[in-house]
Amino acid sequence: MLRKIILTGTTSSGKSSVIKQMEERGYLVLPEVAREVIKQRAENKITPEEILIRQYEMSLLQILQESNLEKKAIGSEVCFLDRSVVDNLAYCSLYFSYYPYGIQEVAKSRNYSRQVFLFDPLPFVPDGVRIEDPETVIKIHNELIVTYTRLGYSIISVPVIGSYDAQESIKKRADFILDHCEKIKRGDYGP
Repeated sequence: MLRKIILTGTTSSGKSSVIKQMEERGYLVLPEVAREVIKQRAENKITPEEILIRQYEMSLLQILQESNLEKKAIGSEVCFLDRSVVDNLAYCSLYFSYYPYGIQEVAKSRNYSRQVFLFDPLPFVPDGVRIEDPETVIKIHNELIVTYTRLGYSIISVPVIGSYDAQESIKKRADFILDHCEKIKRGDYGP
């Protein structure tokens, strides 16, 4: 069975760079889908309704992309996901103080590894696509911890590793994750 490993964290935490590193090393990966939805809906005014619509659309696209990935995964043991449907719940909790039922039920039904890699935040850099500011980024980080924990996931924090050499830090973070994946495979972290 394909083991789906979630890499999660806030905007500008390094997830996507590590996902690219994993792909370069030959692993099956699913890049972040949120950016695609945000770009498609960029013309819409940011309102509570728009944020909720985006979260639903991101959830649906995530499920579709995961299904496509599973079809390609024949012979693969593991794949790495840049976020999951659970992230959508965390964003909804932050912005609306509740988990929408539809997204919550989908999140519970996904067959993810119970160990999640949560990236420690890096200094915030606006990317021109996201709407978050530095204060919101910290709130998102904290909400990710609450939401994943509430749904029974074990969180493995991915620290900022290395010096000022970004490429070296990306490689070290990828190595950190792969080392922990070996421990998970051996059963050191439970089911």
